[in-house]
Amino acid sequence: MRKMTDLNVVLMILVALVGLVGEIENSGRDVINSYWDIETSGQTASAGGIGKMTAEMKRRSTFTDWDFVEIWDIAENQTYPFLRFTPAGDLNHDKRVDFDDFAIMAFHWLQDNNP
Repeated sequence: MRKMTDLNVVLMILVALVGLVGEIENSGRDVINSYWDIETSGQTASAGGIGKMTAEMKRRSTFTDWDFVEIWDIAENQTYPFLRFTPAGDLNHDKRVDFDDFAIMAFHWLQDNNP
């Protein structure tokens, strides 16, 4: 598995915003590890990437050589891949900051501990 550079991550964000997820290498000449949903897009062919059915796009096994430990995440059979992000203050690691996080902080504060 390759390590992603900052440039690759930025490019992946950009292509994800326009409905394609994957990587662009070699100054934009090569599209690799890229996929799009042929059902929702209506596109069955492309100059780069691989078209997949919606169900396939929501399975981790579709995205070979993708880093699902540090960069990407997916809710199996529910979502397309998305970039991992943990907001500051997310003490219970549920990807949001809410009252639960405040309760954790308050509990530790009352116990004179750090969360």
